[in-house]
Amino acid sequence: MTLNTFHYAGISSKNVTLGVPRLKEIINIATNIKTPSLSVYLNPEISASSKLAKDVQQELAYTSLRPITAAVKIWYDPDPAATIIPDDSISVHAFFEIPDKEVKAKKHLQLYVATLPFPSKPADPPPWWPSALVLSFAD
Repeated sequence: MTLNTFHYAGISSKNVTLGVPRLKEIINIATNIKTPSLSVYLNPEISASSKLAKDVQQELAYTSLRPITAAVKIWYDPDPAATIIPDDSISVHAFFEIPDKEVKAKKHLQLYVATLPFPSKPADPPPWWPSALVLSFAD
């Protein structure tokens, strides 16, 4: 997340949404994203070939989560700060450690949580799945 936009002051070609506004778009799942973007890091064997990298770029131009997620689970979590989802407890605790008046005021609105678990290989994988995408999970 880039919060320092000083270097782009006065450069019209660098009209991007960064920092806190971009973070709000991501967290609140905005329907009209001002500047859609994605940083993708490819495996060395893919990034060494411009053709393979282009193939991945074209495939990612529009990729729905449906073919690459195992399921969608919607949880009712009455106390978001002390989540009932075991896999999320560490990240949720860290999130609520950061003081934020707006989050605290809207905590009662965050009673439902959607989780999208990714399988090691989806049932209908995109063509680039086996070689270009590596999922890593934190312990």
